[in-house]
Amino acid sequence: ATCQQDVNCTWNLDAKYCELKKCSPFKSEGDCLTKPAIKGLCEWVKQIGGGFLCEPAPCKQYSSEKECNGDVICEWDTSIAPGTCNEKYCRRHCTKTGCQRATCDADAKCMTEGNECVAKVCEKLVAANNNNGNGTACPCHNDPDCFWIPSEQVCVDTRYGTCPTLDIVV
Repeated sequence: ATCQQDVNCTWNLDAKYCELKKCSPFKSEGDCLTKPAIKGLCEWVKQIGGGFLCEPAPCKQYSSEKECNGDVICEWDTSIAPGTCNEKYCRRHCTKTGCQRATCDADAKCMTEGNECVAKVCEKLVAANNNNGNGTACPCHNDPDCFWIPSEQVCVDTRYGTCPTLDIVV
């Protein structure tokens, strides 16, 4: 059988060889969560058709910042040492079938952009709610983290939006 046909194997694209899936040997929740060599590598996932499987946790397979940031759903976290690769915060509002707009938009740190739940960026709030060219500043005004600059018709982060420009002479 080829690598792709064996349910316990996966093809490593970077190294170009077939390897044993790191989570598939574990058939119970306890083993799945405690036995892999890297803590947090696997998670116990409910399957759409019923039952559970031990599957790789998103982003935990990456051990370098470059690999991690190369995956659109992952980000390198340096808040703890050593750095680690984690799923982006706003992905908590998404499943394998899509993202939940209501819970995403209700989260102060996130916003819906197309069909994705992404980190909120004040500059994109008005564009995301543009209403076919009839944009409104309301999303910016309604967000305590954002500040509307009427003269420029732009929404900016409150941490920087009220700061005057700064000239530096060297």
